[in-house]
Amino acid sequence: MKPHGEKNELNPKDIFAVVLRRKWILIVPFIIVSILTYAASYLITPVFQSSTIVAVSPQQRLSTDLQRLLGQEAYRGRTSEESELRSIYNDITSSYYLNQLNERMHLDRDQGLANQVAKVAALHPEIDKNIITLDLLQQELKENVGVRFAAQDHVMITVRSPMPKKAQEIANNLGQIFIAEKKKQEMSSIQTSQDFSGTQFEKYDLTLRQKINERTRYQEQLLQVQMDAGIGSEENRTNLRVDVDRTNSDINDLQREQTKIVAELKTIPGLDVANLALPASTEMDGLKSDLKRQLEDIPAMSLRYPWADPQVLSMNLKQNSALRSIQSLSKRLVDDRWGSLDANSRGVLYRYFENQATLDFSYSRAIYLKAALDQITDKMTSVPQYQATLNRLDQEINDLTTLRNQFKSQQEGSSISQALFQDISSSKYRVVEPAKLAIDPVEPNRIKILLMGLALGLVIGGAATILVELLDTSFKKVADVEEFLGLPVLGIAPKIEYMSKVTE
Repeated sequence: MKPHGEKNELNPKDIFAVVLRRKWILIVPFIIVSILTYAASYLITPVFQSSTIVAVSPQQRLSTDLQRLLGQEAYRGRTSEESELRSIYNDITSSYYLNQLNERMHLDRDQGLANQVAKVAALHPEIDKNIITLDLLQQELKENVGVRFAAQDHVMITVRSPMPKKAQEIANNLGQIFIAEKKKQEMSSIQTSQDFSGTQFEKYDLTLRQKINERTRYQEQLLQVQMDAGIGSEENRTNLRVDVDRTNSDINDLQREQTKIVAELKTIPGLDVANLALPASTEMDGLKSDLKRQLEDIPAMSLRYPWADPQVLSMNLKQNSALRSIQSLSKRLVDDRWGSLDANSRGVLYRYFENQATLDFSYSRAIYLKAALDQITDKMTSVPQYQATLNRLDQEINDLTTLRNQFKSQQEGSSISQALFQDISSSKYRVVEPAKLAIDPVEPNRIKILLMGLALGLVIGGAATILVELLDTSFKKVADVEEFLGLPVLGIAPKIEYMSKVTE
């Protein structure tokens, strides 16, 4: 016997005794709850599931370049798979797909949907019923449509519905709409690429032609400024520069000489030195015009011949000859106007007008010689500039040609891609397995519900057993009696099972 006040320990025998004693409290809830749970499963609306499998990649093995051209990827990682599935799911459950599905199946004519629309419209009369219908259909579609990869490049579209025929039809129609839209999308992408390539090809081809024309113009200008090696040589420019310096020196000498002659003219009585001028003469005008034309030829001749060339020497001789003719005519005109003067005075006038004619000739010659020298220098300076411009244009033409050819190739590639896609579209996007009519519902799962009912019944029965045991105040052990009375138990009369049979 245990000492008074000692705490009893719970042991498996006690638990078994309690379960055995309260077995009906445990068994009855277990059976009732299980039966009720299983029976309740028949009150749940059954849900049927139907799936269609669609192939999304070609069976033909194309080259890497063609696969890249057609937008096909050789490898699909886990992240890209999830992203692609999400993209397909968003497409299939979009309002665009839903509108096409509704046109095929007239989902908006369902009476149950009409009742839901009426309830929502009553709460929100400002919203159009068509919008409410579309939103409810789209929400239902998102809840009952699933997308996953059935195999590599095979997409499974799964639809759930209380009506097996409806689930089958929605799955098949979504598969067909998906295939049609994917074909349309790829054809549109290829066509857009082709149109873009064609536009860019025309743009760069036009720019290329403009650059070629510009280069041709610069080439022609370069040919115009290019000179003979002898003309652009340092020796030729030195000869021309020497001639310029000599002419300027002659001008200085002629000016000094003219000053002396004017001083002599002032000593001649009755001569108006300030207004000295030869009488008008058409012959003199003609000689001066001819000399002017010869002087104007100096820049052109300097670009055609070296300054020591016989042609240039001949030109200089003609200029000197014309000058002498002007001087000779000046003497005759002096005699005509101042014939009354003595020979010495007329001699001074001869020298004055001869020197004046030479001075005017030297002035003009110096100007044209300087222009010829500057012209040669400018042309020599401009040649590298033209050459640099031509080099730049050549580089731009090469770059534009490369770009033009690339867009031309891309345009031709898009045409090939379009033709190839038309050939392989029947195998790239096709229904591998059409949706079938579901015979058995996927929900409710009665086996699962029964197991849950059994577990729930067991929990309830166990809880009831524990509760009843805790509320039972009767004595169950000797220790309980000793603790209650505070007296030790002297003896125990055990229950003898066979005594009941003897007394019978």
